Amino acid sequence: LYGRYMSNLSSNKQQYIEWSEGGIHPWRRFFARMLDLKISMVLVGFIASIFFGISFVVTHIFLNSFGGFTFASMIILLLMFISSLVAHVFINAFLISRIGASIGKYLFGVSVYNADGSTLDYQQSLKREWMVFYRGEALWIPIINIIAWVIAYRDLEKEGITSWDRDLATKLLYRTVGVKHYIFVLIGVMLIFNL
Repeated sequence: LYGRYMSNLSSNKQQYIEWSEGGIHPWRRFFARMLDLKISMVLVGFIASIFFGISFVVTHIFLNSFGGFTFASMIILLLMFISSLVAHVFINAFLISRIGASIGKYLFGVSVYNADGSTLDYQQSLKREWMVFYRGEALWIPIINIIAWVIAYRDLEKEGITSWDRDLATKLLYRTVGVKHYIFVLIGVMLIFNL
């Protein structure tokens, strides 16, 4: 995204103006992350239904959620959640290394680049995703992850950059607010609550 806008800057200045470095936008980042995780959960559920059969997944997860979870269904849910967490690291890394944003990031108007404006390669992107996972989300360990969110939010407010972006010399661009931005955000919110 950024590279494309930079390359078109001389011929089409208006196109570049759509993305800028202004602000820190913690809530865009948070909701983008939540959407990416939800997408990963859907993918993992889909893959599980292929391997184990859709009736197995529906019976052990969705139907048991109405009649009380069995121990087996709780273990299956936990394994699927852990699989989703790991999957979303690799999926996001791949997308960021290709287009500068994950699905959630694109919809909420966030993109990630190197300081020189180039797209992260896959290794850089994967390293950044792992750093977000253990520093910013504390491996999703209950309660500790909330503390990690608060610390990351405080650092972002105070320093204007997260520890992982500072350490990796990456920067974020944000889509400027406008009709297009609000349409994408609305789509993102609907996906978060409906996936």
